[in-house]
Amino acid sequence: MPETPVPSMLPSLLFLLLFGGAAVAVLLWNRKRAARHMIQAGLSQRAFLEQTGFRVVGAEHADLGQQAELALKALMQEGGESGQEWTRDCGGVQVHHFFRRVQQANINCYWCRWSTPLAHAPRIALQVIEKRLVGKLAGVDNFIENKSYEWRQLLPNPVPLGDAELDKRFLVFGNDPALVRTALGANGVRDLLLACKQVDLSVDAQGVVFSDPFRENILAAVGGGVGVMMVGANPHALTQMILPVHDRVSWLAATLARACA
Repeated sequence: MPETPVPSMLPSLLFLLLFGGAAVAVLLWNRKRAARHMIQAGLSQRAFLEQTGFRVVGAEHADLGQQAELALKALMQEGGESGQEWTRDCGGVQVHHFFRRVQQANINCYWCRWSTPLAHAPRIALQVIEKRLVGKLAGVDNFIENKSYEWRQLLPNPVPLGDAELDKRFLVFGNDPALVRTALGANGVRDLLLACKQVDLSVDAQGVVFSDPFRENILAAVGGGVGVMMVGANPHALTQMILPVHDRVSWLAATLARACA
């Protein structure tokens, strides 16, 4: 009497083994790729610190590799709850960069600014703000992307600069219009302002502060969100695209600190 065939589980087991093996291989490959990417990102961040002269505040005595690790970790968390601050020297003027993101009641709150503290109240106080950002209620808004932050006019006098390109783009305020024009006429200031994507700048007793909470300047440098995705796999390219923004704003803050002191 012929034997009754018994269904074989071998093909199914082979499929599962092959599929499982492939999944494990992909997982390991992705982990290796992620590890390589982190190494590249760390090296790129170290090069960025070397080129700009930035150092992580509170860790200035750590070696550059350790500082790069701290900076990279903070960048991946967008500063996190407490934020992170860097400092650099621009021609003898200390310029700070601070960034932070926190979530409050399902709303993301951002900080991104460059600043220079002053030893005393400046001789010249001023504000420069993009005209397109100032609404009727003196609030700064970006309606297209549903983002907003508070802005206050700190100084009483509107200051026309007599420069068609600057006056078309910016609102300027100060105590003494003549002195404001002198400060903004300092070598390089005009070109630095026009090269920025978005400007919210003040010089007062708190020092020089350039605020860009939505990082419009940095995003513009890398081509927006699409650009970030395109170059995201190349940390070196990303840092090299961002570096000129830090140089531009840092030197703008340093130049105005000297001009307004």
